[in-house]
Amino acid sequence: MAEEPQCAHLSPGLIVYGEGIDEERLEAVWRAAVEAAVSGRRVLVLSSPRAAVPVERLMTPQEDAVESILLRRSDIITHWDKRWDAIEWPAPGRLVASSLHWTARGDVPLVEFRDDRDGWHWLDVRHRNGGRLMWSGWGIVESWEATPMARLVLVKMLEELSLDRHLKEGLKHDEK
Repeated sequence: MAEEPQCAHLSPGLIVYGEGIDEERLEAVWRAAVEAAVSGRRVLVLSSPRAAVPVERLMTPQEDAVESILLRRSDIITHWDKRWDAIEWPAPGRLVASSLHWTARGDVPLVEFRDDRDGWHWLDVRHRNGGRLMWSGWGIVESWEATPMARLVLVKMLEELSLDRHLKEGLKHDEK
């Protein structure tokens, strides 16, 4: 069994998990990503279908609790820049490679990431301590050569995560 990623004693910074994470490691990666965001880190997880994360991991009721959870579809791309393509990217890439669905297994509520276009395409969880977890269902890596949009969207997400400001300042920025 592969060793789980650890997040204890992390310094401030940005963590990026790319597309194509081995299914056997997805649960450990998500656990590490959520833990890192709760501890104040900025985390980006690119399209990761076939993962299921218990909702309480995303909404930790601790001192550094979640400040906000924002779900969007691909319209967030045109929110960032009205000239950008948020409808369809040219083949062999895909604009939407996976999407988020709210579901449950028994009595356990889950956030499930599926290999479809039907759910939410973007998740942004902001913590009071400045930690942030952003997930994108867009096919950034698979569309890298097919369209410059993949590169522009990745740069925008990295810029958003790199800005050293808390939610209230972020809301002012988002209204521009």
